[in-house]
Amino acid sequence: MKNSKIFNILTAFSTAMLFFSCASTPEAPVQYETTVSPAGGVAVTVEPHYTHRGFTDFQVSISNTQSSDVTIQWAKSTIQYNGKTQHLFLEGQDLATADTGATAETVSAGNSLSQRLYALDQLIISTSMDYSLSGEESDVLAEETSVSFDLLRVQSAIINLVLQRGDKEEIVTAIIEPVAVTAAE
Repeated sequence: MKNSKIFNILTAFSTAMLFFSCASTPEAPVQYETTVSPAGGVAVTVEPHYTHRGFTDFQVSISNTQSSDVTIQWAKSTIQYNGKTQHLFLEGQDLATADTGATAETVSAGNSLSQRLYALDQLIISTSMDYSLSGEESDVLAEETSVSFDLLRVQSAIINLVLQRGDKEEIVTAIIEPVAVTAAE
């Protein structure tokens, strides 16, 4: 009987210690490394923004160091993750072009462009309507559409940007993957 009581007390104490140690352990920070394939005369950087639960968005910066213009073909550019390919959705893009892709943008010689990107399936569209009830009919007074973005819950992603100079297209690939983080001793 005495051994049983001691065993129960030790089991309860061990369980409580395990619960509190897990609850107070902070999540390990996630760091990502981005590798961008070289492009002649164009410097491309991709900075992922993320939480411990997934990517929020990607900041892409393109600097044209050539003497001729370069065009980013957003409608042909994609993001890949978990074996699927998605179109990109740009911050400020018209919702009417969500399925077909954003309009191409030209970066003049010697200039730069910075753009925030999302995977198309991160897009959340909400519509709300205000009604006026008069008798048996109801009239829509106002309709409002809002856009928000879900987290992209993946560990790594590949962004393929299609750049065009004259008739020649070039794909610049950015590979975003986690880097092992070691705890400071």
